[in-house]
Amino acid sequence: MPQVLHRLIVPRTINENIQQLGWIDGVLFMLARLLNIISRGHIRLVRYYLVAQPIRPESPGTPPRAASAESTIQFCDRDAPEVQQFPRPAHVIAQRFAKGHRCLRSTHRSRFSGYIWLARDYYDEDEVRCRYRLADPASSVWDYDVYVAPEFRTGRTFARLWQHASQTLAQEGVQWSFSRISAFNAESLRAHARLGATPVSSVTFMQIGLVQLTITSRFPYIHIGFTASALPELTLLPPR
Repeated sequence: MPQVLHRLIVPRTINENIQQLGWIDGVLFMLARLLNIISRGHIRLVRYYLVAQPIRPESPGTPPRAASAESTIQFCDRDAPEVQQFPRPAHVIAQRFAKGHRCLRSTHRSRFSGYIWLARDYYDEDEVRCRYRLADPASSVWDYDVYVAPEFRTGRTFARLWQHASQTLAQEGVQWSFSRISAFNAESLRAHARLGATPVSSVTFMQIGLVQLTITSRFPYIHIGFTASALPELTLLPPR
């Protein structure tokens, strides 16, 4: 335990975290690790940035989606054979389809290579208790669980997936795609910024057993839940 605490508080570690994440997120990241260690996992501190990304038929920074007889990108349903290869438990995938969420999946030579999930109206957070509701579901979606199989991560699978999603959503009149990013993941924050994502809110959760404290930069600002069914609801508006 002393060695772990020493690694968290030595100046070099503090400086590295602050340089990568900024003062607030760098300090909260170290606090989250410290609380998790001291409580042996019973106390969790989670912080997200909620971002809105403009939907364009041609996404900036991505190469044109080349046609390939060996690769396909299309929406699938729960009965598609590649669903068995999805990297999530079967009951989780079944729940997503039951809620009406759509899965845009990619295959290469009949092998599953990646997917993007899209939700309309609202999305219930899967790591903490929170509901994100889209204020204008006709022109907005929520994208989540963007996944590329390890053997395809050095190729263009992600670029083609996102470009296909953008083209399809643009045809449906969607202008914005919302998602959440860990405030402690500097690489993901930079990647979304390169694609034009704009932060619309920050939200911080602290869980101690079933008790959850939520602090957010927009209404309801502060929420305390004492049961598994008590959750805050954040309404998300597109950036002006």
